Amino acid sequence: MKRFFVFLFFANFLYALPFLSRKFNLSCVECHIAYSKPSYFGEIVRENLYLPPNTNPRIQTLDAKGDKKAYIQRELPVSGRFRTIMGLVSSEGKFRGNTSAYLTLYSSTNLSGNSSFFLSLEVGKDSMLLRYATLSVKLPLSSSLTFGKTDMSEFFLRRSWRITYQDFLPYDFAGLYGMGASLRLSPYMWFGVLDVEKGKFFARAGYNSRFVSFGVFTVPYGEFYMGDSYVLGHRHGLDFRVRFGPFDLTTSTILGFDQKLGEFSFDKPSFIAGYSSLDLTFGYNFFFSILYNYIGSKYEEYQRRYHKSLITFTFGHYPLRNLKVGFEFGYNTAKRYPSEGSYGGLVLDWAF
Repeated sequence: MKRFFVFLFFANFLYALPFLSRKFNLSCVECHIAYSKPSYFGEIVRENLYLPPNTNPRIQTLDAKGDKKAYIQRELPVSGRFRTIMGLVSSEGKFRGNTSAYLTLYSSTNLSGNSSFFLSLEVGKDSMLLRYATLSVKLPLSSSLTFGKTDMSEFFLRRSWRITYQDFLPYDFAGLYGMGASLRLSPYMWFGVLDVEKGKFFARAGYNSRFVSFGVFTVPYGEFYMGDSYVLGHRHGLDFRVRFGPFDLTTSTILGFDQKLGEFSFDKPSFIAGYSSLDLTFGYNFFFSILYNYIGSKYEEYQRRYHKSLITFTFGHYPLRNLKVGFEFGYNTAKRYPSEGSYGGLVLDWAF
């Protein structure tokens, strides 16, 4: 009991210890503005094969009988993240209790000074999804080549920053995932094959700095999973971000044309999806966020099943560096209250 009260007393002074923090002896605030949003430095670390600048991975490994070329990890390079939202959601004109929970496992290993492996496995109540399984290799001129399964949806819709009721709908509408390879010239300049099997090619161009970033991308043709079947189509999008001090404004839009290249009729299967968010963090310990998720379409089937205009307010506290506790409430303006998607509840987000 005494240990428990000591733990509570010193809780505000503790720092997160996921595998990268343990491996390089870094505080979470080195790579994050606030959990779980990466800082500009954190983005550099991610682009640098999950190595802090000027870091020799040999320092973080064990010698194998004096073999300086061996890369053997000192610790198990695995971390996890548990997220849950508990509260009420509206369904068929009535509110009901609802709990959504996700467990994500991460692993990143530097295979050498010029290559690394990254894995992300998400487990839900009735699902298990491998979001990332990539091998990255450094090339000259600060470029890199990446092979494996990737999910570009996360790059544009940033679902990993938060857990919000049904925010996965615009995320899944994008359908920007698959098994392929890409050449990255910088965080915002890259192109490649998003999915070899379904013929998804992509290209991206933009700019990223400490205070502002923007970009455009295109997937001109490919096979996307929508509803209960695959459709041929293409995706185009843009994003913009401004950040300084506690202020972080992000907006991202994706246009999806589930039809053959050259056909741009919104009366046929097509949609617009995305989000805009304003996040404020005060002294790292308190946060406030306004999020707007939307899906719009003139296509009757999408309009009937997926139309959404969800405004979400979130506020909360970081009792630990790796724990976020908050309260969210959202209202779907696309339908009359109480409408499907209106909700409110307690959110817990813990990295370990």
